[in-house]
Amino acid sequence: MPFQTHAGVRYFSFESLDSSVTQALFTRQGGVSPAPWASLNVGGTVGDQPERVRENRLRAFAALGRDPATLFDVWQVHGVNVVVADAPHPPQSAHQQADAILTDKPGLTLFMRFADCVPILLYDPVRKAVSLAHAGWLGTVRGAARAAVEAMQARF
Repeated sequence: MPFQTHAGVRYFSFESLDSSVTQALFTRQGGVSPAPWASLNVGGTVGDQPERVRENRLRAFAALGRDPATLFDVWQVHGVNVVVADAPHPPQSAHQQADAILTDKPGLTLFMRFADCVPILLYDPVRKAVSLAHAGWLGTVRGAARAAVEAMQARF
């Protein structure tokens, strides 16, 4: 899992996944936020200015060649709720509370923030479905990964 860099934005991509699955884990390098968020802060709930968070997200999307209008994200709550994404999340609408997102829509970009929590990416190569899950210690104990797998099995 080598580092890649685009316009100063540094990230990892898993080479073992199907090349049709665009995915990345971003480092904190390459953004515009000052300390204490330095520098690629994409979390809008930690006190950073919304304009900087927006610019950082745009940089992350540009690094992967993804259109920001394809974004689907959730309000992460350290639980086991799973949502299905069929269309982008409307920018001004309220976020659903969940810690896993699944989709079989290749045009969508699933987006989560992890800090010191575990990112879980599941891929079903037969159904061409993916799930992105967030599991901190509490989500791990509660079964966030299991919930994501079970939801994929039920849906796809």
